[in-house]
Amino acid sequence: MMKVMAYRIEHSASGNQQVTARADPQPVILLETKRSPNLLGLLIRLLGAAVLLLLVTLLTILVVIITNLAGIGRVGDDLGGRARNAVDSAGATLQRSAQRVTDRFDPAHLPREPLAYDAEFSQLATTSVGGDIAQGSSHVLTLVEIRSRSDTSDPNETNFAVVESRLVTPRETTVLGVTVLRDEERRTDYLYKAESFRVGDAYYKVNWIAAAPPEIAVARYRYADSNVALKIALD
Repeated sequence: MMKVMAYRIEHSASGNQQVTARADPQPVILLETKRSPNLLGLLIRLLGAAVLLLLVTLLTILVVIITNLAGIGRVGDDLGGRARNAVDSAGATLQRSAQRVTDRFDPAHLPREPLAYDAEFSQLATTSVGGDIAQGSSHVLTLVEIRSRSDTSDPNETNFAVVESRLVTPRETTVLGVTVLRDEERRTDYLYKAESFRVGDAYYKVNWIAAAPPEIAVARYRYADSNVALKIALD
């Protein structure tokens, strides 16, 4: 409510007579009626303030993102690359979350993490010193001894096997029924853990080598694989 003061001045009725005194001002009180609040205007002001606050927030976030992503002198390609990486990372996270939800309804789902597949083996055989490791149509491979070395920090390379190959049927040269030359084609080789070799049509891989007792464990590949790197190849 607002009060307004007004003053009234009385003048002499005669024009020739000077005004000698002023009448005392009389206060006049005006009462202003109370207006109802403007709801539409108030709503518009609130919406405007909310929009302004949202714009300021978005602008602040954008400035922070650009500041973090943009390096000194590398605003171009570096900014675009980091933005793409951020989008890809967010998409991958969303995909993993959706995958976990669907996996709950399928307990027999496929493995989600990458697995390191090893070769498939049909058998695992242990051989002691003096025994035959493998035999083909022409050659046989025998374990001679197990040796150890101290110049390596890898325990998989500490022990190695000394093996010897020879012909199953030695080549003989006879003169008048007398054997004058007998050749077994003996050869010494060395095998370490995880190395592969071939004897005849079968492929093998060293699974482990032990010094006490001196033994070697060899696994036979389930399928022949010509792409395997071979330490020894015998027919």
